[in-house]
Amino acid sequence: MGSNLSTPDHIEDCDEIQDWLDDPNNFDKQKIAYIKRDQIMYGRYNTDNIINYAIKINGIMTIEKLKNKKKALFLKNIDQILDKEDFPDINIKDMWNKFHIKEEDYNITNGYVIINKKWNNINSMLIDEFFNNCTKHELDTIGW
Repeated sequence: MGSNLSTPDHIEDCDEIQDWLDDPNNFDKQKIAYIKRDQIMYGRYNTDNIINYAIKINGIMTIEKLKNKKKALFLKNIDQILDKEDFPDINIKDMWNKFHIKEEDYNITNGYVIINKKWNNINSMLIDEFFNNCTKHELDTIGW
């Protein structure tokens, strides 16, 4: 699902956007409206927002955020050990070294951690392809 080549200069003049605003629960119309909105606001081939959108929907994250997530999960694990008072016979450094987020759950591309494999080609996507790969929940999260 793409959009035709004719894109007006203003959102108010775009029939596809107006169609979606008249039928906001229609997922197909929503995708087309988002594509048209970005083409009108940023240009047909502008991909600058794709990374920000993917971060917002938790499809990708920065390496720093992955490190922070690992720390948070590790601390949660320590908290559970303390709650149960079931202390393992291992020092904290060894626990940290054994604690990891499975590498098959993500890969790293151009400095971003790809969490959802459908975004593996994010660096080569145009806005049409990006929005057509989004779920309704993801589009709602990105917001109008």
